[in-house]
Amino acid sequence: MSLSDIPVAIFLEILLPQLAVADILAIAAASRFFYRVANDEVLWQILTLRDYKLIFPQAAWSTHGVHLRKVGWGIQRSGKPRILSVYSRGGPTHFFFVLKVAMSPNSGRYRTTYEDYQDEASPRELTSLRGRGVVDIVPDGYSFHVLDRNGLVWMWGHMTETGTVYNLPTRVHLPISVSSISCGRTHAMALSQSGRAFQWRRVEAPVEIIISSNSPIMHIAAGWGFGALLTASGEIFCFTEKVPKGAKAQRRHVRENVTLASVLVSSTSLFAEAEVLGTMFTSVACGEHFMVALTDAGAVLRFRMMFEDLLVDTSSVEHLTKFTFDAGMQDTDKTITRIMAFFRHFAAVNHEGAVLLGKHNSSSPIVFSELRKGICQVSFGDWHYGAITADGRLLTWGSVSSGALGHPMKMTRPTVVGGALVGKYVFAIGFGGWHSGALAVDLSDEAGARPASRSENLRLVASTVKSNSLFKQLRRPFQHSQ
Repeated sequence: MSLSDIPVAIFLEILLPQLAVADILAIAAASRFFYRVANDEVLWQILTLRDYKLIFPQAAWSTHGVHLRKVGWGIQRSGKPRILSVYSRGGPTHFFFVLKVAMSPNSGRYRTTYEDYQDEASPRELTSLRGRGVVDIVPDGYSFHVLDRNGLVWMWGHMTETGTVYNLPTRVHLPISVSSISCGRTHAMALSQSGRAFQWRRVEAPVEIIISSNSPIMHIAAGWGFGALLTASGEIFCFTEKVPKGAKAQRRHVRENVTLASVLVSSTSLFAEAEVLGTMFTSVACGEHFMVALTDAGAVLRFRMMFEDLLVDTSSVEHLTKFTFDAGMQDTDKTITRIMAFFRHFAAVNHEGAVLLGKHNSSSPIVFSELRKGICQVSFGDWHYGAITADGRLLTWGSVSSGALGHPMKMTRPTVVGGALVGKYVFAIGFGGWHSGALAVDLSDEAGARPASRSENLRLVASTVKSNSLFKQLRRPFQHSQ
């Protein structure tokens, strides 16, 4: 049995994700068959998550013909493989831009960052974060949190209006590396790859959240005054943001939870819709005194938070029936697959990257033609909003918010941000309060460059990994393969 006899699914799902990129390039150079296998989009999604902890929606990227390999791993005109604008001076880094990094002194709001770009609308790079390998950015009401590729979390600004101000990125004292972060108004949360969740209001005192379930935690969401955890079995655990006294560096046990089944029991109006609602919750997002949950059938439900004996009011849960796209029974591309929320706004996004925007007090969606396809992420500040497209553009709309919009004037519709972001591929954004930020890869080197042919890729591999033992083994049996 030769390598070519192994099923493609085994290669893509088991073998190739375990290899270094140089080894995968070697396999791709062995034959046309392996060249096609090694160019699979799903494989590069897995590698991007593995090496950079970056998650890209497959539909939005594939629809626009953008291949992750070209963004994460490219070929310089010199013919050498590289990671586009990720390595600088020998160390991993990402370009990091903040559209607004200081609050207006006339607004009475607090400064949230260590650079004073007073009311400056044009994006500017924060060079102090070079070399940190930043892969995600999430703001709260008064600060920024960023996650680096090593699973470390950094914060600057201040968590509350009267809290300690950190003028430089300061590491949050988490005991393990994490894979995702979320921020509410004055608290933040983190989740590890193993399913451990933490919450903090001070960087030096994270508290681990322990839930009364054997199902692992898969998703976290921080809101205004509360947080939520979603398990693999569809349970949503909710808790207030205030850490109990004496809980510093301790564990916090959370028991209050809701499931789709319990909601159907509590709400007679929803029970009649059980067939279209699905069987379990698959995602959750939190705002100011409300929570939205997504089911496995693509239904969006909204909860009111009470902050009394029970945090979640299951009796008044609302099925947002207008938050759906017209689709046939088999048209899964139209199904809502992602939700996000912040302050008084939320968004529902389908597999094609079409967006429906919502408000906390309305059951009808807001639709922009600019957000009808290929949107990878939506983020909300207090009064300014942003979205990124599959081709790496940043769109913003709303109020100027002391410069946080990235435009010098109010925008009533999503409009592309230029300035320092020209020639950059934006892959993550974070809007909150009156500030906003973006992570971008510099693609200027690739402007006008034609795609490399298979023979060029073969020469590339031969010149860069010719000492690789796997390459030597593969070239013999497949060098005449068609």
